Amino acid sequence: MASYPTHARQCLDLAAAAAPGLLSRAIEQAVASLQEEEDRAPKMAQRQELADAWLALTRNRADWSQRYPDLLRTVQLAPARIPEAPTPGSDERFGDLALVEEDTVTREIEGSRLLQLLAARVEQPLAELDALMSSALELDAVQPERNPLRPQVFTEALAPLLQPETQPDLARLWSRHLAAPLAAELETVYRDAVKLLRAANVEAATYRVLPSAPAPLLPSGPPAAIPAAPHPAHGGGGGAGGGGTSGTGVGAIQSEPAHPALSITGPLGGASWADLSGYQLGDELFQHFLFSRAQPSAQALAPAYYAKVDAQLSGMQHAAAEAFEAYDADAVRAQRGLAPVERPHRPVATSRGLDDAAWGRWAPARERSLHRSRLKKEARQVGQVLGLEVVHKLVDQVAQDPRLLAPVREAVVALEPALTRLALVAPRFFAQEDHAGRRLVERVAERSFRYNDEFTSDFGAFFDGVRTAFQALNDCEQVADDAPFAVALDELEQRWSQEDAVADAGRKVAVDAVHFAETREAEGAKIAWGMSQRSDLEGVPAVVQDFLFGPWSLVIAHARLTDKQPGLDPGGWNGVVTDLLWSVKTEQTLRDPARLFTMVPPMLEKLRAGLALLGQDPAQHETFFAALEKLHRPVLKLRARSRHASHHVAAAPQLDAALLSTRRQQPRPPGGAPWLTPKELRAAGFEEDRTSAPVPLEPASEDDPSSAVIAGLRQGCWVDLYVRKGWRRASLSWVSARATLFMFVSHGGQPHSMTRRSLERLVRDALLRPVDAAAVVPRAIEALSQQQRDAAHVPLPQQRVAREAALAA
Repeated sequence: MASYPTHARQCLDLAAAAAPGLLSRAIEQAVASLQEEEDRAPKMAQRQELADAWLALTRNRADWSQRYPDLLRTVQLAPARIPEAPTPGSDERFGDLALVEEDTVTREIEGSRLLQLLAARVEQPLAELDALMSSALELDAVQPERNPLRPQVFTEALAPLLQPETQPDLARLWSRHLAAPLAAELETVYRDAVKLLRAANVEAATYRVLPSAPAPLLPSGPPAAIPAAPHPAHGGGGGAGGGGTSGTGVGAIQSEPAHPALSITGPLGGASWADLSGYQLGDELFQHFLFSRAQPSAQALAPAYYAKVDAQLSGMQHAAAEAFEAYDADAVRAQRGLAPVERPHRPVATSRGLDDAAWGRWAPARERSLHRSRLKKEARQVGQVLGLEVVHKLVDQVAQDPRLLAPVREAVVALEPALTRLALVAPRFFAQEDHAGRRLVERVAERSFRYNDEFTSDFGAFFDGVRTAFQALNDCEQVADDAPFAVALDELEQRWSQEDAVADAGRKVAVDAVHFAETREAEGAKIAWGMSQRSDLEGVPAVVQDFLFGPWSLVIAHARLTDKQPGLDPGGWNGVVTDLLWSVKTEQTLRDPARLFTMVPPMLEKLRAGLALLGQDPAQHETFFAALEKLHRPVLKLRARSRHASHHVAAAPQLDAALLSTRRQQPRPPGGAPWLTPKELRAAGFEEDRTSAPVPLEPASEDDPSSAVIAGLRQGCWVDLYVRKGWRRASLSWVSARATLFMFVSHGGQPHSMTRRSLERLVRDALLRPVDAAAVVPRAIEALSQQQRDAAHVPLPQQRVAREAALAA
C-alpha cells in the first residue's frame, strides 16, 4: 500500500470522510432529476426506463454510500498512483505494465463516460487544487495527472457500482443525472482541500518548461532528426484533401497551459514555442484535451514542427499511387448477392481509397492526406495541431465501426477535409455534444441505422442526400465557424422529417388498431366478470358460458366503444343474454315451449349479427351453435309431434360431455394477448412467417436464450427481421402492457406485429436479431481512449526482451 506525504494524506482522509455523504446526496438529487424527466417523457417505454433507473438508485443508495469510501481509497492508493521519480538510467516505459481485465475495461469505459460529463463542471476549483497538491506531493512542477483527488479517481471508484446486471442502459442514465450533483459535491471537497493546504502554508507549484525529449510510452521509435527551420513563416494552401496515414509525429495532447510532458523551446530572450515533432496521442493528454473547457493551448509551434510537415508533404507528393490502398470495387460487387446479415465487414479507413463515382476529387486517399498535411502548415498554435490529429483519428475510428454500412463509413471518411478545416477554428468540437460538426456526423450515423442493405433504393435515396450535403461542405474553401455544418444538418433534418411524416401515418394506423383491440379486450374482461356474477347462470352449460365470457363480451364491448349513441346497451347486444340463458335450460323451456318457438329465430339472427360486427364468421363458432341446437331439441321435438311429424328433426349433434356440464365457469384472467378482427390484423401487420419449418409454440423456458434477448428489447430499438422472404431493418414501436404483443415497424411505416410466442420462435430461429444502435461518436472516443491505454500498458517487443533479460539476470 502506497503512502503519501502528510498534507496530501490529510486531503485523502478528508475526501474519504466526505465520500458517503457526498454520494448519498448526489444520488438523492439524481433520483429527483430522473423523476422529473419521467414526468415529462412522452412515451411509456421511456417512462418505464426512467422509473427503473431511479428505483434502482433508491434501492442501492445506502449500500453504495457505504462501499464508496473503500473503493475511493483503493483507487487513490493503487501503486500506479504513487508519484515516483525514475532512477538514473532506468526506462520509464517499463513501469506499471500489466494486462487489463475485461471487467476493468468496462468500468473504465463507464468512468470515462461520467468523466466527460463531470470534468467541465469542476475545472475551476480543480486548477487551484492541482497546483497546491503538486507541492504537497513534493513535485517540482504542476502535474495534474498525479493529483489523487482528480475527477478520474472519483469516477473510477464509482464505475464498479454503475454496472447493473440486467439493464446495462441504466448506467447511461445514472451517469447523466449524477454528473451535476456529483460535480457540486466535488467542488465542495476541492475547496475544503484547498483550505486545508493553505492553512498548512503549502505554496502552489507552477508549470515548468522542460527540455525537448521523446514522449514516453510510445509504440514507435523516436523520429529521425530534423534540421531546424525558420520560425513559422510558412504559408499553406488549403486546397487539397486531408486524411492520410498516421505517423505524423504530431499530437501529444496536453493540458492547458502546456503539459509538462510537452517540450517547450525558444531562442534566448524570445517567445517560446512547442516542439510537437516527436509526440503522439497519449491517454491522459487525450482525455484532457477533449474534455477540458479551457481554451486549447495557444502556444506557438516550433520550427522543427514545420520542417517535419514539409518533409511529409514532399514524401507524399513523390509517393507512388501504390503506396495508398485503392478502392476495392470487386468486393462491393461480390457482396451484392449475399443477404445483408451474411455480408462480411468491408474495411474502410482514412488510408484507403473511396468510390470515385461517389466522391470524385476526395476519393483518393493520397489527395485527402495531402490536404491534411497542408492544413497542418496553416496551423499556428498547439491546439490547432492537436485538433487536426484528434479529428483524423476519430474519423478513422468511426470508419472501423462494424455497425455502420460501408457507404456511411466511407461518407464520414470523405467528409474529413471539411472536418479538418473546422478543427482549425474549433479544435475540440468533437468533444462538444451540441456542436454542429459533431451533431452532423452523429445524426447521419444514427439515421443510417434504419437501413441494413446498402443496395436498396431506400438506402440509395438516403445516401444521395448525405453525399450532396457532404460534398457541399468539402467545397467550402474557408470555414470560419460551424454555420455551414448547421445549415447542412438542418436541410437533412427537414428532408428526414418529411419522410418520417409518411412513415408515422402508417405506424399510427397500426398502433391505433392494436390500442383499440387492447381497450376492447379490457372492457370485455369487465363485462365478462359482470356476467359471471349473474344468478341466472346456474344450470347453464359450459359451452354457453364460454361463449358469453369470450366472443359475446367482446361484441358488447365493441358496441360500447364504437356506437355514437350513448346508452347502457347500444345495439341491444346485452339484452339478448337473458333470452339465451333462459333458452338453454330445458326444464324451463318445456314449461313454456311457445315462448322458445317465438324467441329462437330472432335470437339466432341477433347472435350472428353480433359476431359479424366483430368480423367473425358464425362458422368459427360451429360448436356453440351445435350445442344450442342440441339444447333446444327437446322442445323442437314437442313441436314436431304437435304437427304430426310434418317437420323432420335432424339427428342430435355429437358433443363432448364437458361442453354440456353446468358447472360454473370463470372468465379467463385479463392480461393475455387481445383478440383482433381480420381488419385490425391486417392494419397491425400480423402475419405468420411461412419460410421456416414449424416449431413448437410452447412458452420459452427460463434458460431459453430467447428470453434474455426479448427482455433486452426496448421501445425504439432496432432489429433485423426476416419477413416476406427478405431481411428488413425494423424498430420496436409498441409493446402491449403485459408484453404479450409486439409491433415492429420497418421502412415506410410498414408494421410487423406478432405475439410473444411468435417472437420467441423468431429469436430462436435467428430470424430476428437485435441491432446495437448506440451513439457512434461517444463510442469512437471511448475506443480511441482505450487504444491509448492499451498502448501504455502492453510492453513493446523490445521492452519484453529487456524485461526478460533483467529477469534472467
